[in-house]
Amino acid sequence: MRIQEIKQQEWCGMTQTSTMFSFLLNREGLVALTSMAGMLYGCDYMTSAVAPSLAMFEVPTQVVTMGLCWLTVTASLFSLVKTAFITPTMFLPAILVAKVTECDKLREDFIEKEPTAATVYVTTPDGVTLDAIEITQPHAERWAIWLNANGVPYEHNLNSLSVYSKALNVNVISCNYRGVGRSTSWPLGFYHLVEDGAAVIEHLLKNGVDEDKIHLHGHSLGGGTLVTLHRMYPQIKVIQDRSFRSMKAAAAVVAPLMKNPLSYALAFVMTFGLYLTLRFSPYAEQATFLRFVVATLALGYALCQTTLASEIAPKAIAHYGWDIDAVSGWNVKRGLVLYHPNDEMLPPHLSGSYPVLEEEHGDTLNSIKLSHRGEGMACHMYPLHTQGEEWARVVGAIRRLMHEDS
Repeated sequence: MRIQEIKQQEWCGMTQTSTMFSFLLNREGLVALTSMAGMLYGCDYMTSAVAPSLAMFEVPTQVVTMGLCWLTVTASLFSLVKTAFITPTMFLPAILVAKVTECDKLREDFIEKEPTAATVYVTTPDGVTLDAIEITQPHAERWAIWLNANGVPYEHNLNSLSVYSKALNVNVISCNYRGVGRSTSWPLGFYHLVEDGAAVIEHLLKNGVDEDKIHLHGHSLGGGTLVTLHRMYPQIKVIQDRSFRSMKAAAAVVAPLMKNPLSYALAFVMTFGLYLTLRFSPYAEQATFLRFVVATLALGYALCQTTLASEIAPKAIAHYGWDIDAVSGWNVKRGLVLYHPNDEMLPPHLSGSYPVLEEEHGDTLNSIKLSHRGEGMACHMYPLHTQGEEWARVVGAIRRLMHEDS
């Protein structure tokens, strides 16, 4: 099957499961599991094996044992913090947004006033249930799959999706990534977002929609996801909307803005790893909870005065499976790029995809320069249909793309 073949090539056969705790079978989870095993069973053996060398340098074996324990516990904690904290705050904050906003009410109110809208549930190959919405148009044969930005549940896009559907006379489907809103499971890496997008495509194909009647519109994070999906489904056309060249490049821009929370998260992992190590050592009486709190706050404050945490973040992204190549293999005949020169969330010269694609493809690149003047993140996030003349240009370009080769 095509999906399975592509997944095997791109993800090297990585094992997935559909629960939040599947990190134990994931690449970084395997590190956590073996680290804990090393702490419990291996530290004494390792130190005894090098005991002669330690004696030569007059290093107490107990110190080395505790050091190994601290390293293994800290490695385990890094994996846990990445899954439980970094993922919903940095990689996919829509998880938190959906919990603190009235998504259910937004969806119910929209469906009540939009008779052609309906919720659907899509099942991925690994058993995850994705919550999605369809907006259909009479006699429309074409479908658009809208891939959301990382902090946006589809419930926040409903009005935009409705305008998009009517302006282009296409049926639209958009889903919440796993872990967001009513979608089950938990994302462990970029590959899970690709699986979610592929599941929606397969849902349409199984319902009789031809591949060349589908186009993907991906905003920000969604724009990165669709490039991989396009390699899997080459007949589909794609619109990349204010996206990045890679998640690593985007993190290099965003991480300094999150320097303080990242610094305290790093401090927590390091000090809590030491706290747990000491609690199971001869120095347990010295490891009080108060000292742990004070040490965390002090180390966190010290790290906030440096750029260490923001420098680590981009490097950690690739290790934890969240880096995304959003430019390689771009098909100029089947793609359209929307970019904003004043995008402050993803500045084009630092992390935006357009300069890289423009340098590679030159005048053959199909693109539209957005021009609405916004402040801060407005350039990156404003709905396209709110700017009349600009929206007309975008609609025209998408229509031309849709009907090429048809």
